[in-house]
Amino acid sequence: MKYFFKEALFSRKHIFLGDANALLIKDDILFDYIDFIKREFREYPNLRSITSFLDVWTGEKKEENFWKNLREKGVFRVYIGLESGSQEVLDILKKPFKIDRFLHLFYMLKESGISVGVIILLGIVERDLEKIHIEETRKLLLKLPFEKNDILYLSPYYTSSFNLNEELVEKEKEFFYSLCFKKRPRIAVYDIREFVY
Repeated sequence: MKYFFKEALFSRKHIFLGDANALLIKDDILFDYIDFIKREFREYPNLRSITSFLDVWTGEKKEENFWKNLREKGVFRVYIGLESGSQEVLDILKKPFKIDRFLHLFYMLKESGISVGVIILLGIVERDLEKIHIEETRKLLLKLPFEKNDILYLSPYYTSSFNLNEELVEKEKEFFYSLCFKKRPRIAVYDIREFVY
């Protein structure tokens, strides 16, 4: 990374642990990696915080003290792919978790001092389920005590075999933007065609 970015590293704000779900690995290995990263990048005062992605079912496997240790190690924010606040939609997407498990993980992260980035997918259901998707997601999001450093991402979802309904995405985007959050949601396109598997 140092060779690739060179001086541009001074313009970066965070170190992101990738690729998809780095927090899944064993705790001692993860903490060793974080210590290594902090040593290697200590000459960059701007790179003091670390972020990563987490899925709900991985979060369920971790104990509360894990999150506190993670925060002490310098992890600033964890991004969670919630996708939808509707259990029916999550089941259709074959997501192996229940909404209450997401809530448990969200509050555990917050209590540990870790900021949360919640990701909601747009354009993932047909019109007959759209109302359920946006209404149930609205109810859930308005319950969450978002704070200054938390982020809500709206992600239009493109796949290699699915033509995204742009009209539907714009409608959903406008709906979520109209909600009274402490700050405006951000847009982050999830385009699976850009990934290599």
